[in-house]
Amino acid sequence: MRKIPAFIALTLPFLLFASCATSGRKEGRGDRRVIPVYITDSKAVTLLAPACMDGILDELQLFTGFFGEQSFSSLAYIQADQGGIGITLLNEMGMDMGSLSYDGKSLSFSSPYFPKDVRAEYIVLDIQNAYYELPALASLYDMAGGLSFSCELAGAKEIRRILDGNSIIEEIVKDSDAVSITNFLRGYRYELRKVEE
Repeated sequence: MRKIPAFIALTLPFLLFASCATSGRKEGRGDRRVIPVYITDSKAVTLLAPACMDGILDELQLFTGFFGEQSFSSLAYIQADQGGIGITLLNEMGMDMGSLSYDGKSLSFSSPYFPKDVRAEYIVLDIQNAYYELPALASLYDMAGGLSFSCELAGAKEIRRILDGNSIIEEIVKDSDAVSITNFLRGYRYELRKVEE
């Protein structure tokens, strides 16, 4: 098993809380319903309240993303519970590469390494699609007119899908160690894999 260096373990709480004080982009002040996320070019949903989180996530994960021919990876410390979602991206030395936080009323994303036009609400929605309660997600997509949400078990894996009619827009495959999110419409995929201590 791989141990988390003491430096990372000591600085993670600081990085997470310090990220809230950065001058990152603020979106959706007030009601969370003002943050639309377009699933297709014409159909949008809104972010769910953190109260819809199914359990607690408090893990260091390896985040690997693919968009077309490009790929990247970093460590991601993810905290998600019924109070909100917090993500801190770290390089292999444990240095802060960016942070995201969502509490149901406001959303902030700050990073000197990512373009300013990164739409943090899409990252939050992907986390919600993977970890939030199934009835809340099914209701959210049913209200979007023509979209639907499904979930099935395949052995030890849970497969969640967002559909537009019969077309799969996004697929989330979860097992005990990893989550893989593939958005077929937008052409991206990323994986979150638990870092063993």
